[in-house]
Amino acid sequence: MVMISYKLNLVLIIILIGGSFNDLRVSSAAANLTETCNGICGGLTLSYPFGFSLGCPIQFNCSAAGQGAKIGEFSVQNVTENSILVGVPTNCTRKIEDMTPLFGKQFTPSSENSFLMENCVNPTNGCSINQRFLDKQLKSCESTGNISCFPSDTSSKSSEFLSMKELTNSSCRLLYTSIALESVGVNVGIAVEFERVRLGWWLMGGCENGTCVVNANCTDVYTPDGYAGHRCSCLEGYHGDGYINPCREP
Repeated sequence: MVMISYKLNLVLIIILIGGSFNDLRVSSAAANLTETCNGICGGLTLSYPFGFSLGCPIQFNCSAAGQGAKIGEFSVQNVTENSILVGVPTNCTRKIEDMTPLFGKQFTPSSENSFLMENCVNPTNGCSINQRFLDKQLKSCESTGNISCFPSDTSSKSSEFLSMKELTNSSCRLLYTSIALESVGVNVGIAVEFERVRLGWWLMGGCENGTCVVNANCTDVYTPDGYAGHRCSCLEGYHGDGYINPCREP
């Protein structure tokens, strides 16, 4: 009887130890992800999945002065749980292809933007912004006043995102700047941010991959290329990145 009792206890100990090893492996994997993704650039610290090293799913460049994040020549103004706000200062000689860095593998401009372009083969009407305001803002470019907005208010926006192919097919030669548009509520209106573009972002794979931590929501994203993507975010009242750092109550 003593021997049987001893063996049972031994089995229980092995099971408990095995469970501890599993927990350690999970913690170790999360630690490795954190170690390989550097989210620090000077005084700026970004949360996973954003950062400045190859281990970060969404990698930005650290500015030469170490004062901020950049995508190509464009400065990142803000990062939220579903968008990246980027500055697009007015440039009178900017070509369409200069916007290519903003159309990445895991981020791209959302359809809630208007690019202000000129020298278009087929000019479009229907800008949501007053023409007099545009003329004033683009005065330095000596615009002819024949500004085209892409996408226009009259175009069908069947997708959540814009593609570089759509921008190129607009047959415009110059892209002065962009206006980020954001709905601020039913019957309230639209917030307009001049010289800004709002990018939607995602990580590859759908929510069925189960990459979000406990107490986090997962949102499926259908990317412009037709692949499944997702975003994680902590439940209301919880704080964390939703991926590596646990979502905790304050």
